[in-house]
Amino acid sequence: MQYCSGGTLEDAVRVRGVYEVIEFQGVALQMLLALSYIHGVGIVHRDIKPRNWVYEADGQTVKLIDFGFSAKAYITAGTGKGDMRGCMGTLGYLAPEVVRAGLSTDAAYTEKCDIWSLGVVFYELLAGTPAFHRDRGQCDGYTEEVVLREIEDVTPEGVEALLSSVPECAGDFLRRLLTRDHLVRPSAHALLADDFLVAVRKALHAPEECLPVQTVLERFRAHGQASKESRAWLLAVARSPTHLPWKEFCTLRNTFKMFDVRCCTGTISLETFSAVVVEAHSGASRPPRSKLALRLSAPQPAEVGGGEGLAEEVRSIWRAICGEQESLSYCDFLALLLPPVEDIFEDVTVAPPTHTFSRQTTPESPTRSADAAVTPRTKAMPAARSMPALCGSASRQPPEQAASRAFGFAASSSDNMRTQVDASGVRGGGTPAKFLATPFSPGPAAPQLGQWDPAAPVSSFLPLLRARQHQGKIPVFAEDIKVGAVVQGMSCRRHRWVIVRYRDGRQAFFDYMDICHKIVYHTGRGAPPTTDSGGVAVCGSAGGRSSSSALAEVVSMPVGCVANCSGHCTWLPMRLSTPICYILRMISTGRSRVGDAGAKRGGFVPADCCDDAEAVAPRRVPILSDTGEVVHVFSCIDFLDIALRFEATKAVLRSRSARAFDRRSTVLEASVHNDAPVLDAMRKMDAGRCTVCPATLPGLSGAFGGLVAQNVISVTDLKTVILEECYDALDLSVEEFVAWRYSVSHTSVDHMLRQQRLQRFNVVSVDAGESLIILARRLLSSKLQRIFLSSDEIARIVGIVSSRHILADVIDQLL
Repeated sequence: MQYCSGGTLEDAVRVRGVYEVIEFQGVALQMLLALSYIHGVGIVHRDIKPRNWVYEADGQTVKLIDFGFSAKAYITAGTGKGDMRGCMGTLGYLAPEVVRAGLSTDAAYTEKCDIWSLGVVFYELLAGTPAFHRDRGQCDGYTEEVVLREIEDVTPEGVEALLSSVPECAGDFLRRLLTRDHLVRPSAHALLADDFLVAVRKALHAPEECLPVQTVLERFRAHGQASKESRAWLLAVARSPTHLPWKEFCTLRNTFKMFDVRCCTGTISLETFSAVVVEAHSGASRPPRSKLALRLSAPQPAEVGGGEGLAEEVRSIWRAICGEQESLSYCDFLALLLPPVEDIFEDVTVAPPTHTFSRQTTPESPTRSADAAVTPRTKAMPAARSMPALCGSASRQPPEQAASRAFGFAASSSDNMRTQVDASGVRGGGTPAKFLATPFSPGPAAPQLGQWDPAAPVSSFLPLLRARQHQGKIPVFAEDIKVGAVVQGMSCRRHRWVIVRYRDGRQAFFDYMDICHKIVYHTGRGAPPTTDSGGVAVCGSAGGRSSSSALAEVVSMPVGCVANCSGHCTWLPMRLSTPICYILRMISTGRSRVGDAGAKRGGFVPADCCDDAEAVAPRRVPILSDTGEVVHVFSCIDFLDIALRFEATKAVLRSRSARAFDRRSTVLEASVHNDAPVLDAMRKMDAGRCTVCPATLPGLSGAFGGLVAQNVISVTDLKTVILEECYDALDLSVEEFVAWRYSVSHTSVDHMLRQQRLQRFNVVSVDAGESLIILARRLLSSKLQRIFLSSDEIARIVGIVSSRHILADVIDQLL
């Protein structure tokens, strides 16, 4: 339910006084549109008064509330036959026929009673005083009887006496509403066509903030290509549209008004839709393109053909979405206007690879069997945040790099050669090699595979991996790039990690866990927090240093000083010929098994930041070609992708229950209190090598075990803090930080919709007897790093599971 904080019309009249004619016309049109709609669906309000009209926060849009007296009526246009009886409403705003119905059980009335009441409200807005009002005397019953008699016996002369107090230009308009005979009194829909409202209606044909019609067509096309689940999700969002960023919601609503103003029915028909599109295409009425509308509509779609071709295209777009449905409601239309986001509802159930892989099979186009669930649909991705210029001036960039510098990636050449960097970090041509990238190469051709064989080389399994949005370009940064610029690059393409290359040839992974670790390290491990003059601990401080100042320092550091300082993932490359069983065993055990020398040679961990450099986990494994090129980075999520393609591995996942990860007795140790500083959450994540930290309230968990999560802090929240350059947010409490994060994320409708869609995967119940194959599918579909396990029995979270946990649980059975 929407909260309208702008006050009521009654408050507005009391505070602002009489409405100016222009202002009144805008409000009157909105109120008539509302009445016209509810009357069109057979609802009569029966309590229209200034107190039941409220303003939104902007003080421009009014909404009708309080349907306590409303009734569902059979409304037959033009007959005047009513089926409502009884005197319902507020004294002073009752229609004459309603007063008569209170005196006789045989009298009935229609929806036209709302029109009279609205006319009384309009009079009050223009005159500043109620039309039918008497100060209470010594007997309230007598005063009420006088008012009722005055309304029942009202005459045309009495109405004219009232209208003498309003502007002359509005007299004829109000006279129609205050017609005593309800058979002659016009309907709300007829009043919308009154000459008094022509100008304000015309303004709605081209509202200031609306989507271009061409963009509307593109949104319709994208919606027609979306899955049924995605359509249902967008419709659910549209039914609570005020949860969208406010300005963008207003833009979408104005777009609906631009279509609806043609017929004013509250629904959009095919005829209305076609008329608006054709009119816009002909250039007769093009709405102004505001900055917000331009941002919402980017990138610009291709132009639509004209004439009969345009009309036929509009009909085909309509049929693809609506079928034989004649019109779209407000919520339906709003769902179609929402920007398309990545469709994460694709079924991840895939059939075993009973087919034979040919030498032409590539990771970008894996062969799918006949019973693979759903063909992936076209995915329209939201516009990415622009990248900073990391490769010097455009005039000094090679053509292939300049072509793709908008995303900060060096273009891959046809011969799969990568730009080389010498020891000084400078390209052969003299341009500073700030941001490099390696192409994804499938390596040797895949042999024939019919069943799960853990002894097969990893190169045999790479073609099985589904093509993800990050696949194809492995981001590599030079060691002297600042951390802040690297985070911008990661955000641009939604990478959780990147590769850092040093001048001496070493390489290392960098992710948000490294930033978290640096902040914890610089604020002092275990150091007592700073207190204010009253002895109260200051949020975000430890050892005399705040989290915000520590982050500001980290952001300005070269990424080479931060890469893998947390020990979250050691750089331990493997060859394409390495058996997959060796790689799976290595990433599942949590430490390298190639000896100390191999660990030191494969990964770089600064000595001042990690106490146990040799105990770090190789959570991802770079796969090298025979020439030493990184062709893929194998992770536990790749294992899940592969495991869901073989019957043998799926059988193992089915045999294991999600209860294997029920940690209700210890999961509380991985959480923080809701009123604790954000630094405490970062310490928990750093110490436990976990990317999320639930926040709970003291005393909620009790003796049942598990935890009740009020909020969740993620290590990727650091990305938002850095991109918004609001480092002080880390000095807040967890509860305050979550509120800040919400306000930031809800300024972008694309980001907000993506986050809401991902939330459906957050929790899996262990009481439902779910197997690990359900967890695997959820993780793979959601693109989340971790999901929560919950127990319906105690209504609490009892575990946090990642793809690595699943691999570790089944590794012995698989190998």
